[in-house]
Amino acid sequence: YRVLACGQRPVPSLPAAQLQRLPRIELEKDLEFLGFLIMQNKLKSDTTGHIKKLNEANFRTIMITGDNPLTALAVGRECGIVAPGVPLFVSDVKTVKSGMGEEKTIVWKNADHPKPQEYSTEEFFAPLFAHYLDTAERVDAMYGNSNQSDEYENKQPNLSYGSNNPSHHSSPLDISSPFALGVTGPAFSIL
Repeated sequence: YRVLACGQRPVPSLPAAQLQRLPRIELEKDLEFLGFLIMQNKLKSDTTGHIKKLNEANFRTIMITGDNPLTALAVGRECGIVAPGVPLFVSDVKTVKSGMGEEKTIVWKNADHPKPQEYSTEEFFAPLFAHYLDTAERVDAMYGNSNQSDEYENKQPNLSYGSNNPSHHSSPLDISSPFALGVTGPAFSIL
């Protein structure tokens, strides 16, 4: 079942094109509660079976939807796109202030946690980056230009990934186990 809360409020007298560009959070605040709408929205009877066959054949299954991210995650679990017990992380976009003004950044949250902690993309994927740096057979690096002395030719690059910021949290991502990502449209647009 899907439960939707219904509410209303007067909207500003603006042309439709401007109203459509208003942030959703602005439009959905200060609503007068009207009631709940309860819908039964079942999967088609053969969906789960088809997803199971695709998974067994090692096809990567991806769901693209315009649904609310939490609804999409629930449907993904229900039909088997996301296996039971697999941690599921969802993206969100935040605006942060930087030396260059404001910029949009992606944050990740554990969708199964009641009060999920936010992680920057760098924090979240640090174990994955570290794994690939540790297992890379060869890393090509260029030092200076071709006119420099031979001392640069055999120099080994010193690579590290991480943050010296003590306020950063360690990543919840365990790359030794399966995990699933839910990427929202706004996050996808800046990936």
